[in-house]
Amino acid sequence: MNTFLDDVVSGLSASAKRLSSKYFYDDAGSQIFQEIMAMPEYYLTRCEHEILTNQALEIGQAMHGKQGLQVIELGAGDGEKTLQMLARWHHAGMQFQYVPIDVSLAAIQALLANLDALKLDIAVTPEIGDYFECLQRLPSGHQKLFLFLGANIGNYDPERCQALLRQIRAAMLPGEQLLIGFDLQKDPKVVQLAYDDPHGITKRFNINLLHRINRELGGDFVPEQFAFQCTYDAQTGALKSYLVSQQAQVVQINAAGRSFSFAPGESIHTELSQKYTIAEIENLAQTTGFVVQKQFTDHAQYFVDSLWEAI
Repeated sequence: MNTFLDDVVSGLSASAKRLSSKYFYDDAGSQIFQEIMAMPEYYLTRCEHEILTNQALEIGQAMHGKQGLQVIELGAGDGEKTLQMLARWHHAGMQFQYVPIDVSLAAIQALLANLDALKLDIAVTPEIGDYFECLQRLPSGHQKLFLFLGANIGNYDPERCQALLRQIRAAMLPGEQLLIGFDLQKDPKVVQLAYDDPHGITKRFNINLLHRINRELGGDFVPEQFAFQCTYDAQTGALKSYLVSQQAQVVQINAAGRSFSFAPGESIHTELSQKYTIAEIENLAQTTGFVVQKQFTDHAQYFVDSLWEAI
């Protein structure tokens, strides 16, 4: 079964066309995302790096002295921010096993290179693939701390967000913890610039999805015939990204054995990047089987890593 193909056909067949942002992260997309995180306008990485570096020991203390933890990171990427926190835990004498999970082999290879550069002597068991398929392969018997960082939760609409968090909760025992990153609502100009960047990197990140369809599914998208657009609604906190057809065109996808028509100005919704309030975060935890233990924010109050406990 080709889930990628099924999702592309379903999304492009919809009256309002869409493609899932989870397919951004092939190896090429993961490399482009590293460029995004390095942009001066992309505050999210800097803010979370500040939290995980400067408040690492406070986060560790909130583990209540648990030893032998299995630290499982969903969507680990290159692990750069996480490894800074884990290094401080290691030097403070905490004992744990790190299990980074990512769909991209290139991302995991970058993570292992970062680990080697830090000369960190910690037990690491990387997993490549879907979060929950990987979780089923892990041995039992360890207390778990889940990490879901980088505001990844913001890519899910409210229904899918709650469903995902309930899936994570189902993989946990009562008392186990989840450290989850949220981008907070703030000045709309700051948010808009982080995604509609002047360097065109986010556009290239979105366009790579069309290249991926061409490579893997035999598509004949002409990426130059699509523009990138994003909009931010300050009242709802929803930032949405689109690829917009610049002309009437028909795209063939050979693996599906069918074509898809686009009118001039017709858009493909590619990503949701939800921004939250603290009250919304607390309510989300409560409705999905958790209680908020502590909120760790950066100095500008732009971002929060929220520590939840399964109840």
